[in-house]
Amino acid sequence: KVMIIDEYTGLMMAGRRRSSCGAHVGDFHPRPLREARRRLRHSFSKNKFFMRRVVQFYRQLAGTPWLIYPLLFLAGAIGAALPTMRTVLVLPQEYDEFAYLLGANTFLDGRLTNPPHPLAPFFQTMHELESPTYASKYPPGQSLQLAAGGLLGEPIYGVWATVGLLAVAAAWMLRGLAPATWAAPGGLLAAWEWGALTYWGRTYWGGSLFALAGMLVFGGAVRFWKKPGIGAAWWAGVGAGIMALTRPYEGLWFCIVPAAAMAWRFFTWKMENGKWKKRILISTAALAPIAAALAFLLKYNQAVTGAAFEFPHRLYQQQVEPDVGVFVWDHPQPAPQNRNPEISYQIRRFNPPAMFDSTVNFAELAKSDLTIALPRLVDFFFPGLLGLGAAWAILGGQAWRRNAGRLALASIASFFAMLGTLRFFGFAHYAAAWAAPIAVLILLGFRGLCAVKWKGRHLPACAVALVLIGWAGTVLARQTNRGSPPQPWAIDRATTINNLEEQSAADHRGNVVFVMMAEGQPAFA
Repeated sequence: KVMIIDEYTGLMMAGRRRSSCGAHVGDFHPRPLREARRRLRHSFSKNKFFMRRVVQFYRQLAGTPWLIYPLLFLAGAIGAALPTMRTVLVLPQEYDEFAYLLGANTFLDGRLTNPPHPLAPFFQTMHELESPTYASKYPPGQSLQLAAGGLLGEPIYGVWATVGLLAVAAAWMLRGLAPATWAAPGGLLAAWEWGALTYWGRTYWGGSLFALAGMLVFGGAVRFWKKPGIGAAWWAGVGAGIMALTRPYEGLWFCIVPAAAMAWRFFTWKMENGKWKKRILISTAALAPIAAALAFLLKYNQAVTGAAFEFPHRLYQQQVEPDVGVFVWDHPQPAPQNRNPEISYQIRRFNPPAMFDSTVNFAELAKSDLTIALPRLVDFFFPGLLGLGAAWAILGGQAWRRNAGRLALASIASFFAMLGTLRFFGFAHYAAAWAAPIAVLILLGFRGLCAVKWKGRHLPACAVALVLIGWAGTVLARQTNRGSPPQPWAIDRATTINNLEEQSAADHRGNVVFVMMAEGQPAFA
């Protein structure tokens, strides 16, 4: 028989041997025992020294902004690009994506909009205006993001870069309420879990830019509450300006709570010598980027619709979808007689019946929000371990005891108030800005877990942060291995377009393509 024993036990047995009858064969020698203890202490001290060096390096890295922020940007952008690296292709597949790309191509051509096509009735499609100009119905923010990517080579590069900026903005926001050792992994998790691992980071549909704006606004409010300053006010104003260009209605609701908190802190700030000058500078820093964004938005509206205060999406609603009610105060009208039957089919296919009703049944809307919209949002914003942190922030009381936690809860309450004004809420990118207060709750929850004693000891914060990063990295690796291939019809469409463009270039002339659809067949089939 062979017995496998450790070094400590072996030395004890060597120093104190027994005969078969139990008598001592040799005397007990303490020297081997002391040698074993010395070796074990040396081994533990080496490992302890190594872990201390690792923790010290991590703290120094996380506490150096000029080094950690570029690393977070690269990690976020590369993480967003990885799931599509296997298939390489990133093709538009939703009507919204084609509309955003239309806006991006228009900006890349140096125009705000396009002249109407002389054969516009034959080119009707979803989410695009045909008159008075040919343009996307959406605000210009998402198209500007894709146009920036187009300048780098491909529109998707703008999406990936935004996910990288999302990591930086989330870490900056969390640094205003937690140590750098918590803020850095928090920013990375926000970019990976809500950007790289979702459609926010691998489609043209949007979400990452609105989330970035939410991080700036909420982070500016948190920092401004602690200490009023020009920097916090400026970045909050930049975030609000991005919201005005991206999703103005949802952005207006989101800004209510942070703006109220900043206004309260601003007006209760004790006046001292020279403080009035700083008040003027702070007000200018906060309002200047908002004014610039609104000025561009009004100019864009004027170019697209012919009226500065008439938004393209409302004009599209009047021209193409008057029978669809978006808000609870809308009164749906009969569908236009000249609307393409295919568009009518798609409108009925994608929108729930509540959007066509002339009267609003608030009980049914509440039931739909609780059974459809809310579960989707919970699945999106609280995947895996993130739900544990948010739950502990509520149950453990961290969300109620900290000013940042109370501000986050109030901000989430504003989302539910906005939800009550809509007939339908279907996608997570509508609520992307609220990723900021959710990230605050998650961080407060995990910090609260580390404060709880388990068998007389606290959980080490660095170990918890490394576990979270390792979990997110594992999920990202699995997603990268699976890839994110486009639908077959999208690949066929892109192949056909490339072939036609090559043929046109070879023939030095254009091509007219006639498409015959079977009755009742979807346009994307």
